[in-house]
Parts: sequence; C-alpha cells; structure tokens
Amino acid sequence: MEETDVCNLTPTVLSVQQAIPHGCAAKNLTPSQRLTLGLHALAGTQSITDLADESGVSRKFVYQQADTAQTALEDAFTPADTADDEVLFYLPVTKNWLRQFALSLTLICHCSYRGVVELCRDLLDVPLSVGWVHNIVHAAIDKARPHNVQTNLAKVAYAGLDEIYQNRQPVFVAADIESTFCFLLSREDHCDGDTWGIRLLEAQDRGLAPQAVIADFGTAIHAGVQLALPAVPQRGDVFHGLAEITETVAVLERGAYQKMAVHHQLQQEKDKRLKQGRSASSLSSKIALADQAQLKAIDLADSITLLRRWLRHDVFAVSGLPYADRCAGYDFILAELQARAPLCPKKLDPADDFPDYAKPVAEAVSDGTVGRGVLTCGTGLGMSYAANRFPHVRAAVAWSPEIAELARKHNDANILVLPSRFVSEQEGLEILHKWLDTKFEGGRHQRRVEKIEK
Repeated sequence: MEETDVCNLTPTVLSVQQAIPHGCAAKNLTPSQRLTLGLHALAGTQSITDLADESGVSRKFVYQQADTAQTALEDAFTPADTADDEVLFYLPVTKNWLRQFALSLTLICHCSYRGVVELCRDLLDVPLSVGWVHNIVHAAIDKARPHNVQTNLAKVAYAGLDEIYQNRQPVFVAADIESTFCFLLSREDHCDGDTWGIRLLEAQDRGLAPQAVIADFGTAIHAGVQLALPAVPQRGDVFHGLAEITETVAVLERGAYQKMAVHHQLQQEKDKRLKQGRSASSLSSKIALADQAQLKAIDLADSITLLRRWLRHDVFAVSGLPYADRCAGYDFILAELQARAPLCPKKLDPADDFPDYAKPVAEAVSDGTVGRGVLTCGTGLGMSYAANRFPHVRAAVAWSPEIAELARKHNDANILVLPSRFVSEQEGLEILHKWLDTKFEGGRHQRRVEKIEK
C-alpha cells in the first residue's frame, strides 16, 4: 500500500484543514506526519491526550486523523466487486493452442480421447475427431522418446516394476520410487522373463543400477530381474501385501456374521419353543457352542482388522513413523498375524492336496491334543482315508444326521468328515450338531472299537 493512498485528503478533511488558522500546529503538519499520527492513534500504544500534546494539536484533531487512517485502510483492503459475468480476459484460440490443450487434457487430466472431443465441442464449440486427438498424442510421444532415452538413470535407487494390460496386451512399466519418474512404458507382444530382461538391460545402458527393485511376485518380472540384474535384491510391493490381508479381513468378517446369524436363529428357535410350552433343553448346548463360536469369530476379525490398520497407517504409510520404529512395528504385527494364522480359514486352491489338511487334524486327535475334529472335502472319502491312517483316529463320513448319530453311538467316531458336494451348508450344520450332541453308547460297541485298535 502506497503512502499516498492513505494520505489522499477527502473534501471533508480539506474543509477542516482550511478552517484551521495558518499559525496553528495542525495546519503545519505534512501528510506523512498526519498519517503517522493517525496510525499511532489506531495502534493504541499511546493515549490520545499524549499524542495531542506531543504534536501540539487538539484531541479532536487526533481523532479526525485516526478516522481518516481507518477509512483509508478499509478501502485499501476491501476487494473490488467483480460481476460474475464480467470478462476476465480474452483468449486467442489457434490450431497450435488446440493441440496443446488436447495434449494437456490427456497428459495432465488423464482425459480419454472421446473426453477431449466432447469438452472441445461443448465448451469451445470446436468439432474435433478422435483420430485427430490420437495423432496429436502420438506425435508428442515421438518427440518425447529421444529425450526419454537420453535420461540418465544412475540416480534411481529403487525401481518399481509392474505389468499392466491394455486390450489384453501387456505393457511393461518401470518407475523411480522416490521421484515417481516413469522410465519405462513399453507395450509388448509377450510377457515373459526374456522380454523383461531385454528392457532392463536397455535401462542399464542408460545408467540403471538400483539398490533394489520392488514388484509383485509375478514370474515374468522375477525371471527378467534375475537375467538382467542378478545381484539386485527383489522386494515385494505394499499393494499386494495389503490386498491379501484385506481379503482375509473380509473373509473373517463374513464368517463372524454367519456365526452371529446361527446363534440368533438358535436363540429364536429356543424362544419359540418356550412360548409354545415345548422343551428347549436340546438347544441349550447348541446355543452355548454357537455363542462361543461367534465370540471367537468376532474377536479374531477385530484383531486382524486392527493389525491391518496398524500395518497400513503406521508401517506402510508414506508419511509415518521413523524407519526403526516401522521395522519394530512390522516385526510385532507379523508375529501377531503368524500367531493367529492357525485360527484363520485358509483360502483353498484347486491345486491343494487334501492330505495336507487331514494330517494336522488327525495328529491332534491321535495324540490327545483335542478330543474331536471336523474335516471336509468333495466326497469326504479322501479325507477319511488320510485321517484313518493315524492311531486312535476313527474318521466317519456322514451325509445325514442319522449317519452322524450312528457313527458316534456305535463307532465312537472322533473325526467327522462332511462331503461338501452332497450336503448344503444348512444340512452340514444339522449333521455337525447331531454328531456333537450324540454320546458313545459303549457296551458291545466298546469291544468292537477296541478290536479296531489291535
């Protein structure tokens, strides 16, 4: 703000000044002195009386200068009113400008070709074709390629590698993790280790010598790095690690809701029987088991969700804890996840082998760690064959509550095997509850069970 802006005298001030006798001290004050006097009065560092005595003027005159300074300050800092329809500036649109505009929309705004066409049509009333936009972008690519090839990659400490697909065709991508500079974007005919190796060797010619590469666990990238950068460590990316635990959290939450629903249904059935004056004693043990199951499922889902939150926000976040604290946090979270791994349902794969699942359950029953166990597979036969090879294990395949009841009463079956292809989820629950509620009769059946062990 210029001094003269504040000191412009209004007609009122001029009339006051003209009325002051020429011999008066107020008449002899320069504009800058009056400005200083008014500002001091506004600041409040001195009283009006002291300011008037120092300048040899009246208190009224000091108040007038303060009002003048206040008005000037308010005018200086009040934004000028601009109408919404006022023209701010005129923009000459040429063909070169349109090319730059189309290229900016695609590169900066990530706009599609058709989006560029529609925006220019609706905003500028300029008809363009998709082919014209395509040619503009590719002309820029041809001009940029020589510059990209000349870029020295020696400063790339950590290289991020990935594969994306466009119209089912692989596109190799590599970027500097620190600066996010993309130094490789190549559409390829094949996605294999040899092609990745060639592209990485080309990057080496430009100075690429990273301390480590970061990528997912795809076989093509892994093989290519082994060919071109055999001494460089390969590290996993954050996305896939978080994706796996996120999927696990979703599975656990669904499982918890299912167990809560089972408990709710059993409780409703008990209440219904009691209202009808019927006995509900047979449901008490089922409700107790369902209650324990839902509490365990809720606790497991909540704890894994909390560990995932810590992993994402405290360990993997860009702006987070110091490196040493991140390492300590990661080790703690990993240990907690590993401790809960046996409690989490494993994601099954068609290539999995049923004996790998039968063995730990059968071993636990065989050595007395647990009293009973439950297994399932398509027919139930494979699981039963594998489990029955262990001492003291009597695994029975049951496809109805009646079979499950007889397996417990007459054979003291200590492992229930459910054939998932032949029973529904509800039928499986009914079979399981019948098996859990039935006791071994003993008697002549005890003698027969003992002969099995010989």
